[in-house]
Amino acid sequence: MSLLPVIGITMGDAAGIGPEVIAKSLASARLYESCRPVIIGSTPVIAAVAAKSGIDAEVVRLAELNGKITPTAKRFLVVDNGRLDGVPLSPGKLRAEYGAAAVSYMEQATELALAGQIHGVATGPVNKQAIHAASIDFIGQAEAFAHYSHATRTRTMLAIGDFRLFLVTTHVPLREVPDLCTRERVLETIRIAHMTLQQFGIKQPRIAVAGLNPHLGDGGLMGREEIEQIGPAADAARAEGLDVAGPIPLPTVFVSARVGKYDGVISMYHDQAVLALGSLDLVTTSVGLPFIRTSVGHGTAYDIADKYIADPEPMLVSIELSARLAAARLRSLAGS
Repeated sequence: MSLLPVIGITMGDAAGIGPEVIAKSLASARLYESCRPVIIGSTPVIAAVAAKSGIDAEVVRLAELNGKITPTAKRFLVVDNGRLDGVPLSPGKLRAEYGAAAVSYMEQATELALAGQIHGVATGPVNKQAIHAASIDFIGQAEAFAHYSHATRTRTMLAIGDFRLFLVTTHVPLREVPDLCTRERVLETIRIAHMTLQQFGIKQPRIAVAGLNPHLGDGGLMGREEIEQIGPAADAARAEGLDVAGPIPLPTVFVSARVGKYDGVISMYHDQAVLALGSLDLVTTSVGLPFIRTSVGHGTAYDIADKYIADPEPMLVSIELSARLAAARLRSLAGS
């Protein structure tokens, strides 16, 4: 029987609930049915948070990874670059050291994934202010992973189950969104969505394109993006033979996708997609990277980080999705 995929789980910001929900996830026997999880983070932070969360587990610092690792719900494995050795744990406190360490874990995860030592990545939440306090210029994790992997054709997918939304824009001010929804960018997002859905095993993906303006701009009275950019992008995709509908107004496009009419929806901006999903239990997936990367939909939740009451289910689902996608990719590579 083949070994389960190794999933590297970046710890995220030490001051948030990331270490807690990761430790609680790894304490769940269910997780080991789908993968071999390895934390990429701080051994002392994970050990301290696990203890405060009432988890009885040995936390082992690994010198290196190899294909024979055997983590269990009682034995957590941590790849630790030492960035937080000697740094006191201060739950709920913004610190530049935590921001810098969180970014270093992303870089380390990328290196391990590109080297084939891990088969997928699931990321804990980071605090963008802490990252910027460390004078690091990444606006989000998706951008950091794209940078470290030298990937140029990436997009973000938000999903709950089979309700999947692909974003044309992500972490930009709302006032900049219309200018970024160009024909070229929308068409590229459609192509990436089509490719990604095929990798999920959907041979002929059905893709819908959401509008940007109210009522699709009402013939240009409330914006011309649908006429000049979004509509032509959908037309071009159809000319390439892709099964694409739209642009379709809100909320019709999302209601139709929820009931299974479409396999994926092209959404123009971040909060349009988040509101359509209607839950923080969503999983974020970076598509277009040379490896699998998923993330929870919630943030660091500094306000409850010292209470140890965080629900690990979203993190657990994110890790399991990374494992499922990584296993599918490994099967595909084995068959090619």
